[in-house]
Amino acid sequence: MKQAPARDLLLSAAGFATWGVGFAAIYGLQAVGCAAGWNDLMAGPLSLQRILLIVLLLAVTAAAVLTFRWIARLPEPVEKPQQFLHQLARYASMIAIATILFTFSSVFALPVC
Repeated sequence: MKQAPARDLLLSAAGFATWGVGFAAIYGLQAVGCAAGWNDLMAGPLSLQRILLIVLLLAVTAAAVLTFRWIARLPEPVEKPQQFLHQLARYASMIAIATILFTFSSVFALPVC
């Protein structure tokens, strides 16, 4: 049996790496927006800060979906360990998309500061 390359193992973390970058970006933007007073600047019914947080949520979700699609389009390997890691990567990236939507859904309703 052939050993799976490290790339195949790293694929399983790709979706949650996207979540991690999104987590840092969204909460960093929230902190900067609160300090800068963006929550007081209104653009229609929403504050500037809420609009930026929603846009960032959509961008992170799109990045996670693109990551999933990229993983799903990779050719199916022949070796068993690689097959398992590719399947794990696909499922983990699907779960990461759901996690992103669940974790960051608070930008729609909760107070931003």
